[in-house]
Amino acid sequence: MTLPDERTAGDPPAAVRTEEQDDSAAPADPVLRYARPVLAALLTLGSLAWSADLYRDVGLVLFTEQFLAGMLGIALALVFMHYPARRRTERTRVPVYDLIAAVLGLGAGAYVAVVFPELSERLDADPLDGLIVSAIFVTLCIEGLRRSVGYSLTAIVVVCIAYSLVGHLVPGALETRRIEIRSFVTYLALDTSALLGLAMVVGTTVVITFVFFGQLLMRSGGSQFFSDISLVLMGRYRGGSAKISIIASSLFGSVSGVAVSNIVATGVVTIPMMKRSGFSPRFAAAVEAVASTGGQLMPPVMGAVAFLMADFLERPYQDIVIAALVPSLLYYVGLFIQADLEAAKAGIRRVPADLIPRTAAVLATGWVFIIPFAALIWALFTLNWEPETAAMLASGAVLLLAFYLISVGHLQSRTGGSFPETRTVLPLAAAIAAPMLVLVWLLFAVGVLSSLMATVLSGAAVITGFFAAGLATMTAAAGRAATPARALTGVPGYMVRTLARGALPFAAPLLAAAWAAWGADIVPTSFVLFLTLAALALAVMAGSRRSRKTSGADASPEDDATLPAAIPGLLDLLRQSLIRTGLSSLDIIMIVAGAGFIIGTLHITGLGFALTVMLVDFGGGSLFLLLVIAAVLCIILGMGMPTAGVYILLAVLIAPSLARVGIDPLAAHMFILYLGMMSLITPPVAVAAFFAASIAGAPAMKTGWTSVRFGWTAFVVPFLFVFSPSLLLQGEPLDLAIDVATAVGGVWLLSAAMIGYLAGRIPGAVRLLMACAGVALLLPRGIDGPIVWINAAGLALAVLVLAIELLRHRRAGGASGQRRPQ
Repeated sequence: MTLPDERTAGDPPAAVRTEEQDDSAAPADPVLRYARPVLAALLTLGSLAWSADLYRDVGLVLFTEQFLAGMLGIALALVFMHYPARRRTERTRVPVYDLIAAVLGLGAGAYVAVVFPELSERLDADPLDGLIVSAIFVTLCIEGLRRSVGYSLTAIVVVCIAYSLVGHLVPGALETRRIEIRSFVTYLALDTSALLGLAMVVGTTVVITFVFFGQLLMRSGGSQFFSDISLVLMGRYRGGSAKISIIASSLFGSVSGVAVSNIVATGVVTIPMMKRSGFSPRFAAAVEAVASTGGQLMPPVMGAVAFLMADFLERPYQDIVIAALVPSLLYYVGLFIQADLEAAKAGIRRVPADLIPRTAAVLATGWVFIIPFAALIWALFTLNWEPETAAMLASGAVLLLAFYLISVGHLQSRTGGSFPETRTVLPLAAAIAAPMLVLVWLLFAVGVLSSLMATVLSGAAVITGFFAAGLATMTAAAGRAATPARALTGVPGYMVRTLARGALPFAAPLLAAAWAAWGADIVPTSFVLFLTLAALALAVMAGSRRSRKTSGADASPEDDATLPAAIPGLLDLLRQSLIRTGLSSLDIIMIVAGAGFIIGTLHITGLGFALTVMLVDFGGGSLFLLLVIAAVLCIILGMGMPTAGVYILLAVLIAPSLARVGIDPLAAHMFILYLGMMSLITPPVAVAAFFAASIAGAPAMKTGWTSVRFGWTAFVVPFLFVFSPSLLLQGEPLDLAIDVATAVGGVWLLSAAMIGYLAGRIPGAVRLLMACAGVALLLPRGIDGPIVWINAAGLALAVLVLAIELLRHRRAGGASGQRRPQ
């Protein structure tokens, strides 16, 4: 399945086109053509260097605030170059007033980055230079927030700042202390509890590194693989087009973290496919919107919100990912069940066979994209690396893969030319290496081998597999497969060609850089070992492929051009990823800047504590009522905002109230993440649903309400894991099994009742009974009262209803089968 360049199903709004368009189209304005890409790449490189601790390695010791101020200055300059003053218009040139704002922002950031150690000692005296740069930061950040995100979060920030100045005049519980304007502005911009605080640290380090990883993965062919594997897995089932959309959007959304970007990448293909299959435009748009939105709940990346949550809770990232597993499973189980039943009800069949690629072909060329995720999970869960360092490792793995894929022709070169593909070496190499790998790790499991030796032998097994597979395919191509003696005589020449054409040119620079970094004590030994094995494996893969081609009858001069083309192709991929990462991160940086202002105002005025007390009192002592109130506030406050901004805002305003009444902090933060995220598909400001509707050509508001119906599980699941912590994998395995089973059963029954179809169309009375059984099964056991007995009654009612429905369906089928034409 190939993503089309043109938007045949409906063009996205101009603002989104500006966001998503590639940087290859050079604008006429020199600022946009030269300054913008340079600053965008510099923003990305600055974050990567901080994550890799390169500043310290070159002898530059910085305060964290110095780094944050420099990054913020670059981001502010980019915001005023990239986003026009009028939203939803396309930028073709940078006017003078935006240039002035960009220079002011860059200058203020540079000044604070240079003088902060000395300036911080004078802040108590409210120095004039501190006030000037603070005023520039506050003003430009608020305007930049308006341009990049919109008016919702901007209005909340302005209201918080304004209330801080007049709150001492408000009588009652919301009265605040009097604050001097001059001190307040300086505090907002330069204090670590406000703008230069935790939110900005996460936004400029962890988030940018993961955005860079996602850009590399997508541009290396990962998005194509996600689409193809979704088509292979679900295209052969009824309603396959909707299920393809669900899988592809969940995979892509976990990495991208932006629902609208997800819809752009996958929806332009999946929405027309669903419409051609027979789904209505409104339902097709709703499926894509809900699936794309939920991708941010999918471990292990979770759209980078997981890293914000880990920092807010001061818990390891691994805890967040593990807790998100079951809720995300319930979310997508609900989507699959509804898509399947809707397809059955409408009589929608599988995707046409000619549109489904061969499974072997997809896996042969795409299995390599599993490696970056394996490296990410290994670094996070086994090596216990920091998230940003693990993202660097995963990005390095993607670069190695891109280098190989470009060299053998699975990716196009910079000039657009493509190279011949091979489908024989990879499966054969896997078949040869697999038994050796199984043996190695069995010996490790019984204690014969250490983990280091098992890793080394695994790398040797992979390399051996590729050598053997390359040799076999080479001899077969030469017509000598039936003559073992003649095949053996070709081994020396094969080894020489492999080394000369693959291993030496590919591996030598990588190995030299890796071991030099290890010798300088820049990276740990385990990282160097991983790079070494990866470099050798990829080198042999490339060398095997070229040796086979150049020794066979189909050899051509183009084969020698693959390696020279790979290097500029890789550099071009890296350049575009650096630029696009910088531009894509601007809204995140502006969001965390706005969040810093909100956090600062709540801290300096004490308003945060007062809001918590008021919300708890308004709940009247009822936990369920408090959750309902919090859910409504989450959806209202999140309207029109991206998920990262929604979460940060709610983590400051709502989560403390939930934790205060005894809810586990992790459950409280997961609760606000789910409900806040659903504001993207909830009218009247359902951004994701409206955008998908524009592609599908469907009514926007009706699509929003259809999205709410299709994604109803996300409104229910948060209440379940608040009362049943086992759904967050906290507690006994038996409790987890019972709670998951009852939740899945309840979701299935309620979905069938809402759609009105199971084995066939369901009568109204049976639908009502089925809905009651589903609600009874969904009630969490953590609620006070005889919930266990209600669950048991729901199970008995479900069995009864299903038996009645099955019997009715069989009778109807038998009666129709007995009719004969007269």
